[in-house]
Amino acid sequence: MSVADGLPRSILRRRHPDDIRAWTWFQPNAPGGGELRSVAALQHRQLLKMQGLYLSEWVLVVVGRDSAAAWVTLGRQLVCRCVGRWHLDELLACQVAAVGVDDPLWPAFRLWNLSTLRPIAELRAVRDDEQSKHVIDLLSAHHGGVPNIWRSR
Repeated sequence: MSVADGLPRSILRRRHPDDIRAWTWFQPNAPGGGELRSVAALQHRQLLKMQGLYLSEWVLVVVGRDSAAAWVTLGRQLVCRCVGRWHLDELLACQVAAVGVDDPLWPAFRLWNLSTLRPIAELRAVRDDEQSKHVIDLLSAHHGGVPNIWRSR
């Protein structure tokens, strides 16, 4: 991903010292662009919060050579804090149906911590692009991954 997408690689390198392979923005896998957009959006986000699967309205997922991190951001400009950093061997991204978009193949996943056998988050890509799919592929690659339906598109 390039500097033109809003966040320079130099900022990521300072905050994520591992060799960066891919990064992009995700949102909760819920309808709408925000919690207060509709009653359905609010309800679904509250459900994700109760299940412990809601990190923030904007999440920057950074995947390095050996680790991955999730950062809370304000929009796509200001990185606030790291909400989790994991070794890639501890993670597995499992594809789920995207909520709130018309395309059934939109990139969305549930991220699992294999050390604790607990889910970390359920996220959907802000954009349906190759970078989003690449991030999910990298999060699944250490464990043989899940079937990649995006390659057939």
